[in-house]
Amino acid sequence: MAYSEEHSITELAAGAGVSRYRLSREFSEYFGQTPVRYLNSVRLSHACTLLETTNLHVHEIASAVGIDSVTHFINLFKAKTGMTPATYRDSYHAFRDSEPS
Repeated sequence: MAYSEEHSITELAAGAGVSRYRLSREFSEYFGQTPVRYLNSVRLSHACTLLETTNLHVHEIASAVGIDSVTHFINLFKAKTGMTPATYRDSYHAFRDSEPS
């Protein structure tokens, strides 16, 4: 399964042969966060890479990482980084461009 695809806890639990409650509980105990938070963290980490290395529009990056709602993507991104995706990209490039060669 790819992080950019839509997943449900029920689907993942069925694939693992356990109840969704057991999957969530054990996942949280092992990783220290719920499966949804973990998946969003992976998606947002990849979004940061795309913002740093491509000229894709924010809505294209949201879609590429599996978040269909641009508003939801921006809200998640801002909650994680403290800035919007556009501000993150601008800050990254400003920092990179200011480094000595």
